[in-house]
Amino acid sequence: GGGGSHYRVPKDPPGFGALIELALTQPIAAENIYLAALAAVHGWAFLGWKKVIPARAPRGTVRANGVEVTYRTLARKDQRSQLEIRYLIYGMLHLIDEMRKQGQYCEGTVGTLMEKVPTGFISMDNRPGRRVVGGDPVKNDTVPATISGNARPSEPQSLSARQSIVDPTDENFVITYERHGDAMSCVDFLSTALYAMATAAQGRNDEFCEDLAGFNEQRTGMYQLHGLDEARPRLTYENVRRAMLLLPTKLFRDQTCEEVKYNFVYGGSVIGGGFIRVNDYGGSEAR
Repeated sequence: GGGGSHYRVPKDPPGFGALIELALTQPIAAENIYLAALAAVHGWAFLGWKKVIPARAPRGTVRANGVEVTYRTLARKDQRSQLEIRYLIYGMLHLIDEMRKQGQYCEGTVGTLMEKVPTGFISMDNRPGRRVVGGDPVKNDTVPATISGNARPSEPQSLSARQSIVDPTDENFVITYERHGDAMSCVDFLSTALYAMATAAQGRNDEFCEDLAGFNEQRTGMYQLHGLDEARPRLTYENVRRAMLLLPTKLFRDQTCEEVKYNFVYGGSVIGGGFIRVNDYGGSEAR
């Protein structure tokens, strides 16, 4: 291999803490929670894993599937630990995992701490149909409004044939995919994509993604992907994160969550590939 990095699932850094509150009486469909989390983590990762959100910066907003994710720094200008993007990503993973453990996906908030000092705050709220204006530091084009490609009406369909998704922000980048085998619940599929996204968030946008593999938190789903060493251009972590947003969004819209095998294509050439599938091996493997 030629200098690709090997990132593992992000582990909380020493001193990190998360204070979570769930509004169990305000349920939100699990799929919508995951799709909103994918959109938020995708936008954050684009800014950089250790990028600092300055003290007193305005709050940011990401909306997807009727869920509004708002986030802001709580750090004072003079405190040592400022809000870094990675703390937001850790916080989001903790928030959603707490929902999973409680058996209720719902509105909720998480405060992130370093050495018990507040650094940031995320809330997830049900906002069907409400438009958000302004206050969004993440470029709007990072969340796909529409996904081109084989856009058929949203009826359940089998993925027997290879289908493709064109990246709306770069039409040279195409994800082709086909059914890999068995049915897979949308929650398992989406949570696996979220952990792939969060792991890929550690890589710089233009950094070569040689390989990436892991599981969702409950280890019911697994993902694996790789970039071809000899391909030009090479598969980047930004490409991978785009794919982990576009592919789940498309499968969810087509109501065809199932195991998939996919290729990354750039300018007509395959530059990498991978799969998302049910984890048949149980929970014994190390992450």
